[in-house]
Parts: sequence; C-alpha cells; structure tokens
Amino acid sequence: PPGSAAMVATPGWYRVRLTVDGRSYEQPLEVRKDPRIRATQEDLEEQQALMVRIREKLAETVGAIRRLREVRRQVGTWESWAEGQPAGARVSEVGQEIRQRLDAVEAELTTEHLPNRVNLPPARLDAKLAGVSFVVATAEARPTKQSYDVYEDVAGRIDVQVAALERVIAEDVPAFVAVVREVGAPLVSGERRA
Repeated sequence: PPGSAAMVATPGWYRVRLTVDGRSYEQPLEVRKDPRIRATQEDLEEQQALMVRIREKLAETVGAIRRLREVRRQVGTWESWAEGQPAGARVSEVGQEIRQRLDAVEAELTTEHLPNRVNLPPARLDAKLAGVSFVVATAEARPTKQSYDVYEDVAGRIDVQVAALERVIAEDVPAFVAVVREVGAPLVSGERRA
C-alpha cells in the first residue's frame, strides 16, 4: 500500500542467497548499526517485531479486500445471468443486498475502489496502517506507546471489518446461492445471450 515502509533488518549476522539461472550463491553478511543512532539492539528488535505485526495485518487486509472483490464479482455475474429470467428480480434483490454489505466493508478498509479520487474521504484503515508502518520504520528507535496504540486501534477496526466480511460469506452468500438455485440457474451454460 502507498506509504508503507520496507522492512529493515536489525543489526546482526545473516546469510544472503542469490539465485541466478538455477544456481544459488550464499555468503554471510553483517548488518551493522549506524553509530549515530542511539537506539539499542533491543530497541531495534522491538521496532522490527512491530513492523512484522504491521506487515502481517496489511497482508491480511489486502487478502480480505481481494476476497471481498471476488465475491462481489461472482454475485454480479449471477445477477447479470438473472436479468430477464422469470425470478431474476429476486436474485437481483438478494445480490444487491450482499453487494451493499460488501461495499460498506470495503469502504472502511480502503479508498482504492472509489472512481473519483479528487475529493477523497479521510484515510481508510489500510492507509492508516501503512502510515503507522512508515512512522515506526523511519524512527530508528523503539516504537512509541502512541505507535502501539494506533496499531492496536487500527488492527482492531480491521478485525471488525474482516469479521463482517466473514459473516457475509458464511451467511449471506449461501442464502444467495440458494436463491440462484431456486430459480434454476445452470452451473455452466453454453447458451448465447443477445
């Protein structure tokens, strides 16, 4: 996401591997602390540990957004199929309810889907988490209490939205599938549509 910072290795010894054309080359590498930095090794390890937590939560958020969009795409496909079918209005009605729930979750998680990016609403949860990542990664110090507080707040709010997505998938999608089956939708159709 925009604004997220790259992971920084804490001082210590590492083994690096380069693979080219199927051949791997390994070599030890020592990462040394910049002598101008006052942070201790423990401070930097704590910084890295929080960065790992942030990265994992960002990955979870991005995964939830992808999943949400795939469910919405599939619902839209069935709604398109149902247009003009005898019970198509029911499929469309249930599909629209699902899409509204999905849109509400997505609107909390990210602003990426908005067509007009000129007048953006306040930063959404993915951008807020990326902002915490940037602050923590560029501090070259132990993360502050405020960084932890903001991370915990944003991560908790992401968890609420991911749980809402899971409820839609676990409860609303099966109900939608039941309606689609009720109207006799084929699993695969080779039928041409005008």
